[in-house]
Amino acid sequence: MASGVQAASKPSANSWTDLFTASTPIVINVSACNRAGATTDVSMAVVPQGASRGTEHEIESGTDVLTTSVIERTGIVLGTGDKLSVTSANGDVAFVCWGVELG
Repeated sequence: MASGVQAASKPSANSWTDLFTASTPIVINVSACNRAGATTDVSMAVVPQGASRGTEHEIESGTDVLTTSVIERTGIVLGTGDKLSVTSANGDVAFVCWGVELG
C-alpha cells in the first residue's frame, strides 16, 4: 500500500490542470499554497472516471487564498480513475496532493 506525496504542480493562471489521477482507490489531502504577494482564488474539482469536469464536481470554487498563505482539504476519497483537477487565478499557487492507497 503506497503512501506519501502523490503529485505536485503549479499550473498557469486560469488553466484547469489534472493534478492527480487515482490508479487505485485512495484517500488524499491537497494543499494550495499561494506564493504571490496578493490574494488569489483557487478552485478544485473531483471528477469521476469517464466524466468531463463540470461545476457539479467542484469541491472549492473561487476560494480566496491570502498572500503567502495555504489552504488544505483533507479526506478526499477517490476511486480508480477519478481525477483531482485544480486551477488558480494568478498562476502562482503550488498544489500538492498526498495520501494513502486503500487497497
